[in-house]
Amino acid sequence: MYYRRKLTTIILITLALVAMFLFAACERPLNDPALFVSGSNDDLGCAELTHNGKTYRPFGVILDRAMRDTKLGFRDGDSELPIYSVKGYDSTEWIIEADNTFMGGSDWLYKEISVHRTPEELESFREYSFDVPGGYTLDDAKRDHCVVFEDSRVTSGQSEWDNFVSRTEEKKPCYVRLAFYYTLDDQNISPEHYEEIKDDYPALYIQDLKFNGSHYQLMSSEDGKHYSDVYSYMKKYTEGPLTSDAKYSEWTRYVPVNDDSVTWGDIFRGMISSQSGASIDHKTVYSDIK
Repeated sequence: MYYRRKLTTIILITLALVAMFLFAACERPLNDPALFVSGSNDDLGCAELTHNGKTYRPFGVILDRAMRDTKLGFRDGDSELPIYSVKGYDSTEWIIEADNTFMGGSDWLYKEISVHRTPEELESFREYSFDVPGGYTLDDAKRDHCVVFEDSRVTSGQSEWDNFVSRTEEKKPCYVRLAFYYTLDDQNISPEHYEEIKDDYPALYIQDLKFNGSHYQLMSSEDGKHYSDVYSYMKKYTEGPLTSDAKYSEWTRYVPVNDDSVTWGDIFRGMISSQSGASIDHKTVYSDIK
């Protein structure tokens, strides 16, 4: 009887230890290498995943499950929400949150927030998200590899623009972020008007330009509203000075339009015409004066 009670006690202790182990395994600590913690960024209005000091944000949707590589862990420890590395890419920069639902949904591609250059293969998965944080500055734009224009002159990111144009010519999906910075010149306006608008300068405007292989999409945000315009072509115009006393010798513009035959003269005449319907739908996305 004594030995039977002792054996029972040993079995109960063993079961208790096993239960404690299983509970600890299920309740993953925050430093668990397999744990990706979900959260949100209220300033940007987007979800986030954090892991080992890295923060990832949604980049786009992947329909091809063959892009999944090594299973890295799980979202919030949920075995139904596995996280994979992306085949051929560093998991400290790109990860996949898999959708293993019965009917098979779409996987989400995430990008680590310090990554500013997108590989060509992954660019086609980009979904539009105008994620410009509050207080974004000119220095931020230069650091983030935007194409920066200061008062109609390119001051940073020319190589980014050249790469974008090269990809569009090859009909490859690509994306570039544009930053337009304007200062106020009190020499060309009345003192009254200067006083009225001086507090609005300097001004920084951000636009995203995306090419999907056939069309251009220009995206921007102003006063809390998002705008998106789609064009079939992007024309390059290089013009000499309009007047003999102009302070430049050449003005280069890239302009998305829906008519491949339109000239800059056509666009300019439409802008200054008082006739209804004379204006030509266009957007200037690149402007450089020399």
